[in-house]
Amino acid sequence: TVIRSRNGCVYKYMGDGIMAVFGGYKENEDYPILARNALEAAQKICILVREMGWDIRIGIEYGDFIAGEIGPADDRIWDFLGETINFAARLEQNAGVNEILIGPNAYSFVTDTVDVEEKIITMKGLGEQKVYAFKGFKENEKDSSSSA
Repeated sequence: TVIRSRNGCVYKYMGDGIMAVFGGYKENEDYPILARNALEAAQKICILVREMGWDIRIGIEYGDFIAGEIGPADDRIWDFLGETINFAARLEQNAGVNEILIGPNAYSFVTDTVDVEEKIITMKGLGEQKVYAFKGFKENEKDSSSSA
């Protein structure tokens, strides 16, 4: 509900993880709004999960990907593939407990509206990368991010 209410789509469940997609299926999408929606959803999900006594790790990145049916003709599945998907997964794997890591492409859309801590992490298969740990929305942005 948190993801859908911010125009995202829960694409797949993977064990105790989920993959959500914000945009990527229309021309001329408003990427700063999509990035903000993804961060608002992530922030709210972190709060809800912590209230239940669980921990969570989240990775968010923006970029090109391939979407479509893959597999043999009699057993096709819809999936998302590509470097952006891989990068987001690596962000999640490298995030600390209850941390939201933002990739550089997604961060470029929200630089003026969020507080972050820059980090350098080493990602499997991708080497050292500069990423951003989300600390919250800037003071003048709080009112617009308080809804459920």
